[in-house]
Amino acid sequence: MRLYNREIGFFALLLLGGQWAQAQQLAQYAGWLNNPYLYNPAAAGLDETLVANGIYRSQWVDLEGAPVSQHLDAAIPVRFISSGVGIKLDNDQLGPHQTTQVMASYSYQRWLGPEGLISIGISAGMQQYSLDGRKLRSPQGSYQDPSFQHNDQWLPEGRISAAAPVAEVGVYMEWRNWQAGMAALPVFAPQLSKSQGEGRFRLQPERHYVLQVGYQQPVGEDIELRSGALVKTDGKVTQFEGAFQAVYLEKFLAGVGFRGLTTNSRDAIMGYLGMRLNEKTLLLYAYEWPLSGLGAVNRGSHEIGLQYRWGPPVGAGKLPPVINNPRFR
Repeated sequence: MRLYNREIGFFALLLLGGQWAQAQQLAQYAGWLNNPYLYNPAAAGLDETLVANGIYRSQWVDLEGAPVSQHLDAAIPVRFISSGVGIKLDNDQLGPHQTTQVMASYSYQRWLGPEGLISIGISAGMQQYSLDGRKLRSPQGSYQDPSFQHNDQWLPEGRISAAAPVAEVGVYMEWRNWQAGMAALPVFAPQLSKSQGEGRFRLQPERHYVLQVGYQQPVGEDIELRSGALVKTDGKVTQFEGAFQAVYLEKFLAGVGFRGLTTNSRDAIMGYLGMRLNEKTLLLYAYEWPLSGLGAVNRGSHEIGLQYRWGPPVGAGKLPPVINNPRFR
């Protein structure tokens, strides 16, 4: 289940009732344990090399108007200034509503002795919200072919959109086998509105706070265990997620997770599978078994991800020149 939303028509009901929407959710992804940059700009460039991720998610399969989300990101360290940079692209479709966001990130990193560091990051970019009036219906509308009319001055009969700048901030810390981070998403976002032409709407993005904790522990030479917790809140409603994964020979991954602790927030059980396709590319898949009331009308959620790691450390310096020894020519 998405944060704070139990019914697909939530935004449409708000628009029909008063042309004003207050809730703007974060897109839901199951793969946060394998990609901390997903929800925190301070994690940009913490790896020693270029890392890129692509995610496709289909939520609540067979439920009409259910969310479909895509995410792309890439981040790289900039060692000579103790920093990292990254870029993120998100597209989230929920019924007639579509939110697209492009963000550039910068993080400043400072070592805390030989075993830890702290990073402070910011992302800035643009957010566009679109409303497709062709997917809306009003009680007084006329929808018999070839007629298509809402007969409502507030509802568009085509697609309308508005865009505005947006910013995020975060802090992320690593200490030995532990990681912890907190981010405000967004920290700045003006109201999105459309008041001219066909159709009108106003949408105020809602600020969410995301807290993430992770831990890794090797078991022998072949297995690494990973676990983590994710908390998302807007200060009124809170959602909790937990995940546990085992990695074998750095090639195969399997795990389980859950979302929601209480009867009201219980949402899904997650299963994870992963396989390294080559030295640089990791394929990840997650399936969610629904536990909420929506489970009666959907067949769960699917999420597939691809992670690419360039390999050699960036900025580690060039290899020394080769000197031929005449004795061994």
